[in-house]
Amino acid sequence: MGALISEAHLDKVHSLVQAGIKAGARLVCGGHRLTGAQYEGGYFYAPTVLADVAPDNLVFCEEIFGPVVTVTPFKTDDEAIDLANVTEYGLAAGVWTASLQRSLRCVREIQAGYVWVNTYNNTPVEVPFGGQKGSGFGRDCGTQAIETYTTWKSAMLATAPFQPYY
Repeated sequence: MGALISEAHLDKVHSLVQAGIKAGARLVCGGHRLTGAQYEGGYFYAPTVLADVAPDNLVFCEEIFGPVVTVTPFKTDDEAIDLANVTEYGLAAGVWTASLQRSLRCVREIQAGYVWVNTYNNTPVEVPFGGQKGSGFGRDCGTQAIETYTTWKSAMLATAPFQPYY
């Protein structure tokens, strides 16, 4: 696990964690900046687990982009899928299950650009990556990335008077 991009982002991650705790999440581990000689020159945040996170808690709804995982209990597959889709974001999701049927349902119904099953953050360069809803723009990687970074333009050049055909 590497450093965050800047001190400002480290502060943002820490602020979100603290707001989550204040709103009722239970800190299981982490929740602080890592210090010591080995962390000098970088913005390292301890891997953080927040449990008992309600769906209306800010840490449930935000894209934190830091080493933070939230845990929200559910009872049914329908509830789990609804919880995954309640946020306005949809960059990626992870599902752990021994059931092929359950995993395929989650891949189909979770509104995210990338859904990992029994793994997380495995992103081969040949597979398109990008989000849905408020996450991401277009697709990186794969041949689909060409479309993301291509602007099409059409031109019509008349060499004679135009004769409508319709």
